[in-house]
Amino acid sequence: MIAEILKTAPENYKSYIQRVGNNDVMKFLTDQLDSLDDFFDDIPKKKHDFAYAPGKWTIKEILGHLMDTERIYAYRILRFVRGDQTELPGFDENVFVKNGGFQYFAMEELLDEFHLIRQSNLALFKSFTPKDMEKKGIANGVEISVGQLLYVTAGHAEHHLEVIRERYLK
Repeated sequence: MIAEILKTAPENYKSYIQRVGNNDVMKFLTDQLDSLDDFFDDIPKKKHDFAYAPGKWTIKEILGHLMDTERIYAYRILRFVRGDQTELPGFDENVFVKNGGFQYFAMEELLDEFHLIRQSNLALFKSFTPKDMEKKGIANGVEISVGQLLYVTAGHAEHHLEVIRERYLK
């Protein structure tokens, strides 16, 4: 299954897709909510506003980035599944984080917001038929399918959890 998804996936998204592997992507996205809670709950409060180097995001900013990206991917997915063939632009994640104000919120508030976003997205994603999953569109200059974007959404979060583990918590 994953081999088919990867075959036509844009190169810059393949590493995210591979993080999900042969798992059912809907179950993965659902289970990821609990694992994200556990992960962020285990981070000491003194680390929430920590960045491992100058110019790098804090842990709260990474969570904010995950929320922004989740919203953008879901918007792309909605446009594609509804048949809109308008080419969609990319976004500058650094500008989004810079203007996100995530430092003004408690980690618990950010996690609550992430939950609302993911739960809303899951409600939408569960309505998709197998045919919907094959629908494609162009975003950020590359063609990608709805199904591939679901894998990218899950894998993107996993990527950032790994970054936090390796660069923030050691």
